[in-house]
Formats: sequence, structure tokens, C-alpha cells
Amino acid sequence: MTSGLLLLTTDGTAAHHLMHPRYEVPRTYWLRAHGRPPHEIAAALKARIMIEGRAVRITESRVRTVGKSVEIELTLAEGRNRIVRRLAEALELKVEWLHRVSYGPVRLGKLPEGKWRVLTPREIAAIGR
Repeated sequence: MTSGLLLLTTDGTAAHHLMHPRYEVPRTYWLRAHGRPPHEIAAALKARIMIEGRAVRITESRVRTVGKSVEIELTLAEGRNRIVRRLAEALELKVEWLHRVSYGPVRLGKLPEGKWRVLTPREIAAIGR
């Protein structure tokens, strides 16, 4: 039920910069869900949402109606375990699918499912910053 961008590296420093909360590396997800009206979801995403006693750091969000469901584009400045699914659960949403489209400076773009590519020199340099 989850797809999208996955980064693999043997560079411990890069992995640390990408994952450590101090660096607030943005991660963008698209998800389709149902369970609440779009205006309620949009308002809830603008409010402070707590999970395990800590606020989820949402930097951007967009909600749009698709049939009886909603599609949500969500950018977080953190990467706690299963945070998007737990956020949806906290909002009483049922997730239909979840797709990570970017992780820091790396964008999935039109890379087909199941395919891979090497990071560009620009992406590698951006991770180092």
C-alpha cells in the first residue's frame, strides 16, 4: 500500500544528514484517503497535530477532492516511522494509497515503478549541504 521514492546509500554521512531530525529534510508524499470532508482535512492539517506527544512538522499541504475520496499532497520536515499513516489515522482517515514523491533534494519524477537511477552530482552535492 506504499510506493514511491526510496534512497539506498552506503554513505553513512549522507544517510545521517537525510534521516536525523536536526536537519529537517523535507519529504513529500501524495496519498488518497477517505473518511472526512476535504475542508475538515485541510483545516486539521493547518492545526497542530500531536503524535506520541510531539507535534508533526507539516511544512506544506494541499487537499483536493477526487470522486468520494481526497488526494493530499503533504510535505513533512521529519521522518518518524510510519508518520504519514499515523497522521492519517489521527485525522480519522482511511488511506487508499500512499506514494513518496521526494526526499530532500531528490525528486522521483517520471521514474517507472520498479526502476532505479543513480543520483545526479547536483543531488549528491545538495544532500551534503
